[in-house]
Amino acid sequence: MEFRSKYWADQFFEVGATGKISTKAEMVASQTAGIPTHVPGVGPYPENFKLMAVYGNFAMATDHTRFKSVDANGKVNFTSEVTFLRLFVKEDGKWRPAAWGGRSNCCAEVSATKAPCSCDADASRLRYFLIWNHVIGSRR
Repeated sequence: MEFRSKYWADQFFEVGATGKISTKAEMVASQTAGIPTHVPGVGPYPENFKLMAVYGNFAMATDHTRFKSVDANGKVNFTSEVTFLRLFVKEDGKWRPAAWGGRSNCCAEVSATKAPCSCDADASRLRYFLIWNHVIGSRR
């Protein structure tokens, strides 16, 4: 956790797949609290990282992350997938994560149940808009 605390930009934040916004301090506290009960193999498995654009000291990327957790049978399995928009800033010559926003890849599963889907296209656009405004507003 100490690595992330130093690696993430001071104003780092995340907009999770459910729309919850977490600050750097909240993320570090939450992840630190989980260390004593961590089950080996549980966690994120990012793949398909793509650098989309670099604008001076600001960069945007995407990736697909699959998450493993303990299922109802006590086994570690992939249980969810999220597509992330990752934002980076260059500070003192080093690239640091500034923010990211996730979009759950649940729509196909949820559509059969007629339940609201957290990855609805409008919700995803709103989430990215909120991230963009937060980053731009904090840099002024």
